[in-house]
Amino acid sequence: MGLSRTLKAQNTMTMIDTRTISRAADAARIAASAVGRTFSLGDHTALCLADAATTGGAFSMFDVTAEPGGGTPLHVHANEDETFYVVAGRFAFTEAGRTVIATPGKCLFAARGRRHRWQNVGDTPGRMIVLASPGGFERFFGALERCLKSGSPVRSDFGPDSQVAANAVMAQFGIEALRTEGLLPCFKG
Repeated sequence: MGLSRTLKAQNTMTMIDTRTISRAADAARIAASAVGRTFSLGDHTALCLADAATTGGAFSMFDVTAEPGGGTPLHVHANEDETFYVVAGRFAFTEAGRTVIATPGKCLFAARGRRHRWQNVGDTPGRMIVLASPGGFERFFGALERCLKSGSPVRSDFGPDSQVAANAVMAQFGIEALRTEGLLPCFKG
């Protein structure tokens, strides 16, 4: 079975199979999307499975692969809720000061406005499906990827001489990075 997307529009469900697009409107929407693009984000990648263009703005979905120790700094979103479904590996998720270890089959939710972070705490690369709602998170990943490729120094400890460029990108998308100490490096510039 091919890679399919579900698009909710006008109270109907339309299946969009990117291999056999039959309607011109669907073809234009898919062509303008980030679906199929892999974003390189330091120690993890995010393959776009669905984006705002293919879901009518409802959500964006990614298949994230993180190297051991890889993850995000503590941060808070003003605009998105995030749902994480662990496919492979062991991830530590921290939300509002509480940390849990999630293994394959576990699903976690981080509401907008709540401090959270995740990190692969296993010895092998880990995978999870990440859904961000509403859609559009692919724009942030694209901007962050460009920042990382520019050679800007990026570290997860938010020391005074680091993270400036990435913080600016995050702020542009309503994401606030929070100063934390003692984290493993999560971005490799």
